[in-house]
Amino acid sequence: INTEAVSKLKPCFLMDGTGTVTPANASGMNDGAAAVVLMKASEAGNRGLTPLAQIVSWAQADVEPSIMGIGPIPAIKQAVAKAGWSLEDVDVFEINEAFAQVNTEGGAIALGHPLGASVCSILVTLLHTLEHKGGHCGVAAYVRVETISHFTRNARLDSLLHFNA
Repeated sequence: INTEAVSKLKPCFLMDGTGTVTPANASGMNDGAAAVVLMKASEAGNRGLTPLAQIVSWAQADVEPSIMGIGPIPAIKQAVAKAGWSLEDVDVFEINEAFAQVNTEGGAIALGHPLGASVCSILVTLLHTLEHKGGHCGVAAYVRVETISHFTRNARLDSLLHFNA
């Protein structure tokens, strides 16, 4: 791959000359597998397990497909408010992004985007980052795109996690 070849690639979404997402800078569809065990705190106690984290809130927000890149913003604001937090309370944001490199531990372009495993990957990365940085409150955001009937709805599902350090 060279700069000249990459610069000639056509955008995938906005065809009016303003589009920037091309096959060269979008994450690929990768294979992968992951698992996360979720249970009530009481069940963890019955089993002698110490939870790594607690989901304290969540939210889902729909945005128009043409502005899908800002989708995490309204969902994060809703989830943070439901938790009784402010954005300043959040130590780490781990946001799935398939078109840019924004995560401190590497994003979907660097790490790949194995559909079905990305949510688990984001949660585990968030937990490790919180532990590494000594943080306690984190937000994980994931993009889910649904095609319904003849229109596309982009929804972001966010989980707020409290890390048990």
